[in-house]
Amino acid sequence: MNLNTETSTSEVAIQEQVQRNTPPINTKQLVTPVQPAPSIPLQPIQNSFEIKPAGAWSRFWASVIDNMVLSLPVVIIAFVWSLTTKTNITLGNIENNNIFTIIFLLCYFPYFIYLTASKGATVGKDAYGLKVVKSGTDQYITYVQSAIRELVKFGLMIIPLLGGLFYLINGLMIIFSKQKRGIHDRAVNSQVLRVKPAWKMGKQILFFGGFILLGIIILTFSPQFFST
Repeated sequence: MNLNTETSTSEVAIQEQVQRNTPPINTKQLVTPVQPAPSIPLQPIQNSFEIKPAGAWSRFWASVIDNMVLSLPVVIIAFVWSLTTKTNITLGNIENNNIFTIIFLLCYFPYFIYLTASKGATVGKDAYGLKVVKSGTDQYITYVQSAIRELVKFGLMIIPLLGGLFYLINGLMIIFSKQKRGIHDRAVNSQVLRVKPAWKMGKQILFFGGFILLGIIILTFSPQFFST
């Protein structure tokens, strides 16, 4: 009995000695901190975008830029034609000048048809972040569809007596319809979308200001060609 008591006392003494010699355990070191999962930046999906029909205001200013761009080759070609044939194309009666009309059409249709079908946008539309696509998709229209679209749009303007009325109706359809589609859009099942921001204001001012300055220079040095 005394032997067992002495043994127990020795074991207790050994355990106390071990505890005194063993440094305390820091429980915080045993817990591995949880690292947050790395964030993955979301990249925009290419060739896919939410359909955002372009409003009439942006389309109007896009057409202004297109007409300004288109006027450059028209004026140059008409100027060369006037010099070579000694024919005076006057601004006072330009709407009845067949030569100028032919030159204009030869520049107008290739410009709009090619750029709309190949790039989805003319210079003006690209300036305001617009694209012409097949309705409900992100695909460009074909060259045939682009040609029909421009013929319908141009035809609305030249219909005798009713041309202005039809063009007004076309504009109202773009303004008030949900999908902002005019008659020429519906003719080929196309839609004009706004897919990116417009040019910055400084770039727009530079473009318009530069064009006005160029026009002043042309009018100054070509008074005979631009006679009234």
